[in-house]
Amino acid sequence: MFIGEVIKDYRTKYKISQRTFASRTNLSPSYINTLEKIYNPKTKKPYSITTDAANELAKAMNMSIEELLSLLDEQQEFEVNSVPNYKIPILNIIDINNIFSTDNIIDYINIRTQRKWNDPNNYFAFEPTEDNMLPLLGKGDLAIVHYQEDVESGQTALVFIDDRNIITIKKIIKTENGIELHSMNPYFPIEKNNNIKILGRVIKSQSENAFN
Repeated sequence: MFIGEVIKDYRTKYKISQRTFASRTNLSPSYINTLEKIYNPKTKKPYSITTDAANELAKAMNMSIEELLSLLDEQQEFEVNSVPNYKIPILNIIDINNIFSTDNIIDYINIRTQRKWNDPNNYFAFEPTEDNMLPLLGKGDLAIVHYQEDVESGQTALVFIDDRNIITIKKIIKTENGIELHSMNPYFPIEKNNNIKILGRVIKSQSENAFN
């Protein structure tokens, strides 16, 4: 059997969808769908899988990697890789002067990324409370943020607006007259406000469904 057949047999047996199965892993539903097609239409060969993906799939099916490998056809190809997996805190920022204080940490998540982080301890996740950055981020999604006290003009940042006492996500535009705060959502106006504190640069958005 090929890996896609093993997955499909498991899903059929336990009557679960590709999306539900994928939610047990750090893999996407589209990737599961691809594997279940077995053959790559371009190469006419079975899809290969990475060793990291094989481990993810084995855990999702409540079996050891050895058990999974024993089910697979000799023609099933593997690619050796190691995708970095980082555990970062989810913050509800109360103390803006000490971002990583225990008072700010409400939970942790694991982030897998193809890019290695040089300073993984300076990353955190933050949940927006408004829809000003739709479609990039909405309520219930998570922003993955790199802690830094300044960003370049045009970059998206997590900012504390002092005179309004709120923490929000905005695109920072630096002009000769000061700082403009831009939303992606066109219903939110541009703000001109120099009384802000940058808490970090938003490097990516993560749908809430990725962690269910």
